[in-house]
Amino acid sequence: MIRAGRHHLVRTLADLAAQQGVGIDHHTRLKPYAAEGFPAPISSEGSRTRLYDGEQVDAYLLGRPVPPLPEKDDDDDLLDRRECAALIGVAPVSWKTYKSDPALSACVQSPYVRLPSSGSERSGFGRCR
Repeated sequence: MIRAGRHHLVRTLADLAAQQGVGIDHHTRLKPYAAEGFPAPISSEGSRTRLYDGEQVDAYLLGRPVPPLPEKDDDDDLLDRRECAALIGVAPVSWKTYKSDPALSACVQSPYVRLPSSGSERSGFGRCR
């Protein structure tokens, strides 16, 4: 999940490689992100694209304490398809089906969507980013 207000801090493995001055192939062979203490990905487990919080990565690379991510849920948190599917109780592959439904396609065209955090709306599909 990408926490609200932290969208600008999101980094991919390619971003991390560029930050360290190496190519993505070299970076994935070295796997510096697998080192003890390296911040955990913010993307859901099993995601094709691993995403990291830039503030956490920067702190780790500078040898500083890694700051915790905000824990409080917010309406502007962005969830990926696996997290959305889990929230509504369906398999992640079902999200593909929903993309072709005209009533839902506007909300699932982005890999991340916002879902309301309160009331009966929580069981809905939420609004688009």
